[in-house]
Order: sequence, then C-alpha cells, then structure tokens
Amino acid sequence: MQRRWAVFAFALCASLAANIYLMLGRTEAVEPRRTQRVPHAPPRTSPVAPTAPTAPPNEVPLPVPAEIATLDRTALEQRLATAEARLEPMLRPNEKFDRRGRSPEVELELQPLLDEVFDAPADAEPPYELECRGRICRVTSDVTSFDWRNEMGAHPDSTGMFQQAQVGHDVYVELTETKTAAGIRFTVALFQALAESTIVADCRRDDSTPGSLTLALRFDRASRRVIVVAAGSLETAAFGVCVRRHFEELVAATPVPSDVTEIYEAPFPVVSP
Repeated sequence: MQRRWAVFAFALCASLAANIYLMLGRTEAVEPRRTQRVPHAPPRTSPVAPTAPTAPPNEVPLPVPAEIATLDRTALEQRLATAEARLEPMLRPNEKFDRRGRSPEVELELQPLLDEVFDAPADAEPPYELECRGRICRVTSDVTSFDWRNEMGAHPDSTGMFQQAQVGHDVYVELTETKTAAGIRFTVALFQALAESTIVADCRRDDSTPGSLTLALRFDRASRRVIVVAAGSLETAAFGVCVRRHFEELVAATPVPSDVTEIYEAPFPVVSP
C-alpha cells in the first residue's frame, strides 16, 4: 500500500515538475519590429495663378423687364402690394397664419365651439391650445381619446363657420365673416328642411319625367324677403313647378334671423339627370 502511494506521489511530483519546467522555460513571442515608411515629398510645381470663380447658372442675374426698370420705389412697392394681394387667396391657412398678427377677438368666436367639442370644464385649463391671427386660427391638442379634428367639422355649430381648413397634427381653419356665416347657416337650414320633407317624393309621384332641377335662394335686403330661383330641364315641368311652390311655402314660413344680411346663393341640386 505504501509502495502504491510512493509511486503515485512520485508520478504526481514528476508531472508538476514537468509543468513548472515548461512554464518557466516558455519564452514570450516577440513582435517583429515594424519599419516606418517615410512619405515621399510631393513634387514641386510652379505656382498657378487662381482663376476667377464662375457664377452658377441659377445665380446669373435675369434681365429686368422694361416696364419695371423705369419704376421708382413707390411704384415698385405698390406693384408688390398688388401681387401679394393676388397671391393671398392662393395661400394655405398655415401660410396665411404666419403672415398676420394675433386676433384675440376672433379667438372668442371659436372658443365656444371648441369648448363644446372637447367638453372643456369652465373652471380648468382647456385641453387644447387656440391662437388666431386675422381670421386664421390654429388649434392644437394632445387629446387622443376621440377624433376631435373630425368633431370640429361635424359639430352643428360649425355650420358656415369655416371657409377653409387644413388638418394635420395642428388644425388651421379660416373663419368666415360673422355675417356670412349667419347667412350660410340659414341657407343650409332651409335646404336641410327640404331634404327632410316629403316634398320631392310627393311631387315625383305626380310627374316622373326624367331631367334635372336645381334650386337657389336670393335675398332682398330691402324687404328682407327670400326668393326661390329654379333652373334645369324640369323647371317648367309639373314636377319642377310642384317642388318650387312647396319650397317657397316652406321658406315663407321660416323667419329670417336678425343677424342675416346675406345668404348663400349657390344652387342646390334637387334632381340630377
């Protein structure tokens, strides 16, 4: 037994000694020295005189038309103002917004509608931001619980209020003049009453002649009377005469609101061919 332990101990010592020998005798690899190249000097060249830069084609000044070249400063400013006035209707609402000053009184016109749309509490900050410049208003909100942008246009109180709208993260709307909006609301209400009535269906039962019929309204400011105007191939047909007569009765029975000074005169298609 002792002999076995002695043999095992000898073998273990020999193994350790060999490992130690290998560890001590191992030499570290030496990285060969790298030679550093010296960059060649650039060849000497004789100095060249700089050339004058040429203007890009888009920077070449255009010739001034003769009708402008002879104008003085005042005439040029008037011409510019006329051009800007002609350009104004073509601008998008956000572009018009950037060109005008703030109008707190216009904000008061739109605020009641927004309070209705957002159900804003009277004793807290509204969940929207409103700024109007001229009659262009910007509405911003982080509310995502409902589509407030669509609600703005679909709300009954918005009828006739917006002349133009631009919808994105921010909503830009151009408000119509107050008197114009009142006339549009009145006009829409009359034609909506016609659409919800049985006038067209009742008149169609007596005359089914195919064709077209449009109705429009005119406003006599002196008498404050609303006049019905008909047009189309069915204007003089029994159907057209019937519809116009009953619509005139409906219009005559509807009082004209006191704030209406003009009405929307675009034709309303009753029947299309």
